[in-house]
Amino acid sequence: MVAAFYDQAASIAADRDSAARAGDRDPAGASAAHSLAPYLAGARAAAFNPYDSWAQHFPESPRREEIDILVAGPGTAAVAMLAARMPRARIVGVDTAATAVPREGALRGHAEPDRVSFCDLPLERIDELGETFDVVHCHGVLHRLADPAAALRALASVTRPDGVISAMVQAQAGQGGAQLLRELLHRLGIAGDESGAATVAALLEHLPEGHPLVLAPWGERPAPAAEDSNASSAPRPRAYTVDEVRALVTDAGLVLHRWLGQAVYESALSPLADSLSSAGEWTRAAAMELFHGCLTTHSFLLTHPTRATAAELFEGPSIADAVPTLSPHIAAIVEGDTLALHNRALQVPVYLRGPLSTLKPWLQAVDGRTSVGELASLRRNGVLDEAAASDAQALFRSLYLADIIELSTRTAVA
Repeated sequence: MVAAFYDQAASIAADRDSAARAGDRDPAGASAAHSLAPYLAGARAAAFNPYDSWAQHFPESPRREEIDILVAGPGTAAVAMLAARMPRARIVGVDTAATAVPREGALRGHAEPDRVSFCDLPLERIDELGETFDVVHCHGVLHRLADPAAALRALASVTRPDGVISAMVQAQAGQGGAQLLRELLHRLGIAGDESGAATVAALLEHLPEGHPLVLAPWGERPAPAAEDSNASSAPRPRAYTVDEVRALVTDAGLVLHRWLGQAVYESALSPLADSLSSAGEWTRAAAMELFHGCLTTHSFLLTHPTRATAAELFEGPSIADAVPTLSPHIAAIVEGDTLALHNRALQVPVYLRGPLSTLKPWLQAVDGRTSVGELASLRRNGVLDEAAASDAQALFRSLYLADIIELSTRTAVA
């Protein structure tokens, strides 16, 4: 019988933040991705946001509540989501679209007074704000711009040296799905702006499971913007391959810190593992994009070259000093004596399977304070008596690549 793992090992779930667990994908709840109510109420959290996935954004830094965030369009939905999750953060929303009317009413009670502001300004002139930020959030924007490289360079100029840019661009499958929806709205005479938002939300809710937009992660479904409501005349947003993302990042003078949902781009967990064992991270990601064939978006974190990337922090033996925490989006299923783990925020399910008797004690031992090396020592001392301690680093690396755990350095948890 297949049973939910939390019924078998509730102690793993007991230490997890219930609000963070609400960040799971819900394929049947597409309309909620375009409604702020569940996010403002705390019933849902956008996947891989800087609060619940702090270790992905700042693995070398202790958690901070009062950070400065820039949200670069479209509209103000992301501002509301982040403000609800991080009420002590200072958030500036920037957009020039007609949908960027400030929604102070929607945010009332969910953010501290005077900590959220809005302004109309082209991204290329973002330096006119005269401010810098810890997090620059730019999802669903760059692929709509005439010069995305210039916009990304401008965003880099207002990102602090130890800050991070969270970006999302449309992928090839996403372009096809969005174009189909734009054409449908055009044929039905439905506007793609806020006047047709309810109809668009209803359509998204009833899209079949195989539709490209259904595969997109929470908060990243590329709904038609106002300028796309007329499918016959509006320019088609650009679709990026992994290789084109690499060129965009390089042109902006930035480096890839990590993919958001890295399991989808990591060949080590796929049938291509042996073939790509010596390939670089960009080459592996490009191959996995072709392998999956259905990625609708590419989401990733970018940093300045002076800041260490996630790969540099945790590659090789250095993982022994890393401190693991459970991802807020994991799910686990018991299949007989086998435990199947996966991250529900991924576009494509990536499962990590192993003996229940081996994986369960390791997961129960993860407390957000003890390093991988210390956990291996505990096992050697007999506190945990399953599997060999020599396999600990390999196991935790697989858990990390599969997005089952997140890693921080010791300096972040000291």
